[in-house]
Amino acid sequence: MLFRSANSEIDWTQVAGSYELLINGSGNPQNLPGAYSSLQDDHPDFLGQLADGTPRPTVNTVIPMDHVTGSGSIGGVINTTGDADLFIFRATKTGLATLTVARTSEVGNLVVPRVEVNTIDGQLLAAGRATSTGVITITFPVVNGQAYDVQVFQDSINTGAYTLTVSDLAYPDDFADKGDFGNAHAFPLQDFLGGGSVSGSIEEIGDSDLFSFEAFTSQTFTINLTATSTTLNPVLEVYEVAEDPVGNPFIRRIGLNDNISGSNLNSRLVIGVNSPRTSGATGNTYNTYYILVRGANGNLDAGNYNLDISFPPSDDHADVDEFPLASAIDPDSATGQAEASGIIELDGDSDLFYFVSPASGTSTVNVSVGGSSSLLQRVRIFDDTFTLVASNQDLNPTDVTFDTLRGKSYYILEIGRAHV
Repeated sequence: MLFRSANSEIDWTQVAGSYELLINGSGNPQNLPGAYSSLQDDHPDFLGQLADGTPRPTVNTVIPMDHVTGSGSIGGVINTTGDADLFIFRATKTGLATLTVARTSEVGNLVVPRVEVNTIDGQLLAAGRATSTGVITITFPVVNGQAYDVQVFQDSINTGAYTLTVSDLAYPDDFADKGDFGNAHAFPLQDFLGGGSVSGSIEEIGDSDLFSFEAFTSQTFTINLTATSTTLNPVLEVYEVAEDPVGNPFIRRIGLNDNISGSNLNSRLVIGVNSPRTSGATGNTYNTYYILVRGANGNLDAGNYNLDISFPPSDDHADVDEFPLASAIDPDSATGQAEASGIIELDGDSDLFYFVSPASGTSTVNVSVGGSSSLLQRVRIFDDTFTLVASNQDLNPTDVTFDTLRGKSYYILEIGRAHV
């Protein structure tokens, strides 16, 4: 017991009159006999509308969701017969969510919880009352990234503790997350097209997507990040590998953009990139760059996006294995002849062409180089199933002869010396 007075000089053992008795101790949520009951509320109550009819302020307790398991749990206590607890969670995928409220197993806990789920604008989605076992499970439709109110209250005079669980919202993540550089998705770039594109999704609140790329030479990249969902305000970051003063590599951010302008919430970066990037101190080469896509608000943003990279083309034709992008050669229907030109810009470059044979028979491909060129090349011929049918095995001569069928497509691959 603590006796308190404004006058510390009073001798309380010698006076008579009234006094204040303060009891310091832990409350008992279940109101067990012989114990004091705590009236302190653990979660906000339902507030309804304000006096002017506007929606109540958002004061809900957040249910923490795990995107890997697609679930989240939180505990609560119905402290009094009029108590109600208000929560909020954000869906991590579109589909059916499962919500379970179950009273805890303490002796004397007889609470019979009721639960309601509403959209944040007040539309009732689901409701239910627990059975005599103190457990209620409901399912309801949700939309990825949207917030939902959950209200728990008692359906009898009994009070007590409970556990609330939201589940069935696991989602497959499309790309590696921030910091997982070893698993960053290789961004598809075509140097002769001057760019590339990827579509992705910030599947849940707090998700991020990580990509990697290498420059073809020293050039300028324009990177555009465009949201295709109204629930996503995207942020774009670019990183490179650098070295500290003693030669240890580390990841360094070289670009960040959130909003192209005040009215455009998409993101854009224009950065200079280089290849090769070799350290003058250690001789190590760091050609890889990284792009991180995330939401501006880790507690709100989720949705789909397009990520595009553009740059001045550094190659004149498609490379090996890029058959759908091969440059067309159109043989003359009368002579059966055609020609095309190209440049092997870098050691190891390749150029890919195709033609449709105007007749069945034997065809010959001849590749000639300029008089001052020291280029060594290998020519390979593929049919329309991308199967190798002919090549100049020893690089010389450059005439390659093979059989063709009328109306069939054939691919000609010119490969630089590094591919020998």
